[in-house]
Amino acid sequence: MMKLFRNIRFKLATENKAFGYMRYAIGEIVLVVIGILIALQVNNWNEHQKQKKQETIYLQNLSIDLKKQIQLQDIYIGFEDIIIQDCKDITAHYEQNNGFKTMDSIFPKINDLSARMTFTNANTTLLEMINSGEINIIDNESLKKELMEFNQLIERFATNTVNNNTNLVDQIVARNVI
Repeated sequence: MMKLFRNIRFKLATENKAFGYMRYAIGEIVLVVIGILIALQVNNWNEHQKQKKQETIYLQNLSIDLKKQIQLQDIYIGFEDIIIQDCKDITAHYEQNNGFKTMDSIFPKINDLSARMTFTNANTTLLEMINSGEINIIDNESLKKELMEFNQLIERFATNTVNNNTNLVDQIVARNVI
């Protein structure tokens, strides 16, 4: 094919047909430009396909992380339910006995009140996406917004949990020091 184009170009140049040669050169330039545009379009399509695959992987990992987060929250809620039940038992004991005269039955429950769980954030994929800027790979704007709001909610919950645990420990230490 290249040999054919060379022969045509050589023939036009040797016959001194400037207009024909110009038309040939412009045609060649147009063909090159069209080839480049097609190559760019194919490259853009390939990049879009890669991005779609990466988005699918991220969404699958987010689903796994969120299920794990729900399990951890259920454990945390279960722990807090035990604390609430212990408080109810202690209150009932106090009311039934007009005070804390016999402590043997409720002493373990009182001791449990000082126990606390730390919060575990299992949203590693979401944190990775936010920190790397890959959150923008998600096309669904409402999902992206909800994920960002969820992350803020989890961070607030983690901060509150740490603060509450710290305050509890500070109060226990202060009470024992005084």
